[in-house]
Amino acid sequence: MGKGSASSEDSEAVYLYEFLEKTYGPYFTASGFDQFVPYAYFYHLGEESSSYQFRLGAVEIEKTQDAPSQYELEFQVEFTNSFGVSESFPMTGMAKFGDGGKLQNIEFEDPQGLSVTILENI
Repeated sequence: MGKGSASSEDSEAVYLYEFLEKTYGPYFTASGFDQFVPYAYFYHLGEESSSYQFRLGAVEIEKTQDAPSQYELEFQVEFTNSFGVSESFPMTGMAKFGDGGKLQNIEFEDPQGLSVTILENI
């Protein structure tokens, strides 16, 4: 890999991090944002170069009985590849809020293989 390519990849990573920080950072505690960034990087991986797209579908959020600051998430993600073929993926997750009502932790589960589909389309 040439020096220009590494520099281009580095600047794309910086741009993505700055975008994430500006767009999502205010909703997270500092440690929560640090835990969120790897998820966000993965799901944006190759998005520009491979022309795939995401669209968020139905979302259900329910407070858990175990902890008053914890919520279960169920949502649909529509993935469209570069050929215009779309597929819907159900996702689940858990969000925990900390001080000031900011997200302290958010985790996603991918039971139907959205992550595999992304890797196959990069």
